[in-house]
Amino acid sequence: MDLLLAHLLGLLLTAVVTAITAYWVRRQTDDRSATVMAAMLVTQSIFATLVAAQVLAPTLGMKQMVGRLWFSLFLMGPSILLVFAVSFTGRESWLTRPVRWTLLAFVGGAVALTLTEPLHGLLFLNAHIAAEPFPHLAVETTALAKVLAIGANLPVVVGLGLLFHMHLVSRRTTWSQTGSLLVGLLFIVVPALLSVTDFVPIRGFPYGVFGASIFGVIVSFGLFKRHLFGVVPLARGAAFSSLDDAILVVDGERRLVDFNEAAADLSPDLETHLGDPLDDVVPALVDTDRRATDGAGALPMAAETAAKAETGPFASTVELTDESGTRTLRVQSSEIARGGEPRGYVLVLRDVTELERYAADLERKTEQLEQFASVLSHDLRNPLSVAHGHVALEAADGDSDHLETALSALDRIDETISDLLTLAKEDSAAVEIETVDLRAVVDAAWETSDTDAVTLTNDVDDSTTAAADRSRLQRLLENLFRNVADHGGDTVRVGLLSDGFFVEDNGPGIPPADRETVFEYGYSGDDGTGYGLAIVAAIAETHDWDLSITEGESGGARVDCTGVEVQSTRAIQ
Repeated sequence: MDLLLAHLLGLLLTAVVTAITAYWVRRQTDDRSATVMAAMLVTQSIFATLVAAQVLAPTLGMKQMVGRLWFSLFLMGPSILLVFAVSFTGRESWLTRPVRWTLLAFVGGAVALTLTEPLHGLLFLNAHIAAEPFPHLAVETTALAKVLAIGANLPVVVGLGLLFHMHLVSRRTTWSQTGSLLVGLLFIVVPALLSVTDFVPIRGFPYGVFGASIFGVIVSFGLFKRHLFGVVPLARGAAFSSLDDAILVVDGERRLVDFNEAAADLSPDLETHLGDPLDDVVPALVDTDRRATDGAGALPMAAETAAKAETGPFASTVELTDESGTRTLRVQSSEIARGGEPRGYVLVLRDVTELERYAADLERKTEQLEQFASVLSHDLRNPLSVAHGHVALEAADGDSDHLETALSALDRIDETISDLLTLAKEDSAAVEIETVDLRAVVDAAWETSDTDAVTLTNDVDDSTTAAADRSRLQRLLENLFRNVADHGGDTVRVGLLSDGFFVEDNGPGIPPADRETVFEYGYSGDDGTGYGLAIVAAIAETHDWDLSITEGESGGARVDCTGVEVQSTRAIQ
């Protein structure tokens, strides 16, 4: 009688504990895997209740009826476990329609056979009430019943395999989550396996049900302490691929549920803040109007800007101050969704201290460049114009080689200033791409170029258009034309390429050894300013065009400009 009481108390305890746990799980979270877990716990609670009812049933017929009901739940339980494991590990894609229909057909068929057992007698034989160690139902199972039991439990193997695999590849919080689930499930699986041996008081009795109460306790502890159904299992695969950046994972209520090693390097005590609201752990990340002090959270951060990230309610930039100095961290937040449902966020904190310093340095140099351009344009050019005017007047009144030399030097200075101003503007002005008439731009550039006695042959067809910034394209051509005049050519030809155009002359050409350096600032073959071709290169770069130098048909230099979107009704070479 004591053994009977122990069995009944164990079954009652299991029914109550699993029912309470199922209710609490559903109250704590609406996660899909938690919903399946609650269903699994409810099944175990009903199962324990039916087993107790079968033990207490006074007649053989009643015991058989209740026994068929709990055997039906026994066949359904493993499939529910598989659905839970698939959902918890983020492998919902495994449950394709054929898989779902196969599981449903097998379980439905097995349950139907069990419930209709009195009509066909295909599953159980020789049913009777055994007296020892207390009155209970004893039956012999047929080969078909054994096949159904084995087939129904195959999902248990798959589900445990999925959880065990996640346990092996996970770390920290995910490791403890999957570990607690595996331990809890073993309390069900191991007694169930022992049920078919002589190590238990009653061979064939469903002792696995007793482990469900322990499983329920473990699930409750895991949910309370480790947020068992948080976003961690799903976030691990996607969020931790870039381990150089600090990564924090928060759930839908912005509680810290995981982090990577880089984040741990920022603050070694993050482990103690798992499950705490991010508002308390790193307040600057979620409230940019507050400033965190060294004692306010795990990370001594202060908000730099009130801007919010577009993908979530988080600051876009924070500053970290520690003994090594102040670092700037840029925050990128991405929402985590499972089955179309939002589950939380992954926060990637990237150290952009050096980038910020570089940007500040670049801004400072840009301001210096603008100041330099202003000096060239006004402070130097104005007195230069006055000097040029006076020297020109003096040269008109007399005939002196010294005055002509001075005028040439002043012209050279003015030309250099013009080139430098062009380069300064080229680095700062925005590119405005439009469809332009290429032949017309070539002609316009020729009219505004100081080319002396050089002759132009424009082989560009009237129908040809190019995608370019018109004023910059014209300036590029002007500098190429002027380069021909400066270096001895007397003819220049512009023609089309399949993806651009070329400009060639009949001058002395450019030596092969110099063709890689002629576009650099300050390069000059003789007495040029050294900026003409550098301007050409800068304009081409702003358009993402490529420049190359070869030898022209008449032995001079040929500059090919490729990567240009050109359209023409004439065949292009």
